[in-house]
Amino acid sequence: MNRLIVKDINVPIILGIALFIYLVLRVFIMPISDDEFITVDMHASQSWWGVLTTSQPSVDWAPNNHILNTLFVKLEIALFGQKDWAVRLHILASFAVCYYFIYSTLKCFTNSTTRQTLYLLVIFFNPYLLDFFGIARGYAMSIAAYSAAYYYIILYSEGLSLAHLRNAFIALFFSIWSNFSALYFLLLISVLTGFVIYKNRHQVDYKKHLLYIAIAGCATMLIIFLPLTKTLASSQTFGGKTGIFQDCAVHYINQYIHFNPNISRHDLWTPGWKITEVLAVICLLLWALLHLISFLFPTKENVAKIQYYSLALLAGVVIIVKILFIWKGVPYPTARTELLFSMPFYLGVCAAFERIILKQKNAVMALIVFISLLTVHFFSSVTFENTIEWWQNGDAKRVVKFLKEDLKNAKRDRMPVFGVDGWHYHSIVFYTEVEFKDVMKTEWSDLRTDAGYDYIYVPFHQKEKVSNSFEVVGTFKHGILFKAIPKKE
Repeated sequence: MNRLIVKDINVPIILGIALFIYLVLRVFIMPISDDEFITVDMHASQSWWGVLTTSQPSVDWAPNNHILNTLFVKLEIALFGQKDWAVRLHILASFAVCYYFIYSTLKCFTNSTTRQTLYLLVIFFNPYLLDFFGIARGYAMSIAAYSAAYYYIILYSEGLSLAHLRNAFIALFFSIWSNFSALYFLLLISVLTGFVIYKNRHQVDYKKHLLYIAIAGCATMLIIFLPLTKTLASSQTFGGKTGIFQDCAVHYINQYIHFNPNISRHDLWTPGWKITEVLAVICLLLWALLHLISFLFPTKENVAKIQYYSLALLAGVVIIVKILFIWKGVPYPTARTELLFSMPFYLGVCAAFERIILKQKNAVMALIVFISLLTVHFFSSVTFENTIEWWQNGDAKRVVKFLKEDLKNAKRDRMPVFGVDGWHYHSIVFYTEVEFKDVMKTEWSDLRTDAGYDYIYVPFHQKEKVSNSFEVVGTFKHGILFKAIPKKE
């Protein structure tokens, strides 16, 4: 009986549930971030057609309209009101979708529940990746949809079913609709499926399959054409111009270790070399070594296929961004944009490990050591305070709670005005415009003047700019709350 119970326990599903609970807690606890509020205020406030076409008058903010994300945010506000947890519900669903399709992809090349669990840990014990499965931005939705597209491409390569090809390009469309940076994959997956069709040209009506890809690609571009042109017209750039190593590898490491207090991202390892640069070199060398060793061992077709497809997609992204940089000066992907390309990287790593382990069983120990390091880092980085990209937005709920208590006993003959420093304004005003509607006015403050404010919230480095007509009434993790000193009669 006990053996049957143990055998029936699905460890990968238990891991998925545990990660889902962690994300639910983050969704309910973490304050809203800058970009989440901008989505709510500037884009979700438009009509449904306005969201689809990015009708917000200022094209400067066009990149913030991750269309599918904004549609869900608009719907959730209509159903539940302006609440932080409400506008993030679809992101939790995105995690479930992503986890399901990644798990399904892993099952394509290994039947071992133990190794499936280990590979899921490699992919999802990533604080930077999970950050975006807890906030209302389009990145998580794009990654989830891309993961589905990847899975269906694997199935298509095995059975050459038009249904799988259709599902792959529908999922790819949703990935692009969630974030236009996923457009890289439209070209790359089209080429990849074209290669599969060419290899099997004697088994299928290849003209029909190629026509399907062409129609799917054209339909996607037609639907996104108007909002894409507005996004490209924006002055907002998300990327760097130093090079692929610095802007992609080093920056990713910088963000990945952001919340780990045991690693200082700003330390120098040796003169001229930051610790993030050293770690990036080590990671790239280990990654290359892992793949090179794996190539020494012949393996099952599905393992090799997933490894080669993953490497091809990564190489394709690198080539495209390099060409675009040389040709048009398009910045290299950094930070959350680069995160969209993480799944091919991690799936390739898992396939390489599987290839080695199938021939060298003891190699599983190296995988366990690797996961142990990831686990230590993950639990060192766990926080319900804020996010990596918007780390400064951690005080909003505490500040609003304090003001709520303070305003209860306040005697006033006019509506008080709350000035908030620009770094924190968007996060705080999300709450104040609901909590203090018709009770207090919240304004953006750059501290050129503090006249007319009853309260001011500033980050620590701005505190000297606040005049002595204010007193400190609250010190928080990321800033200080000042209150105007009552004038003597």
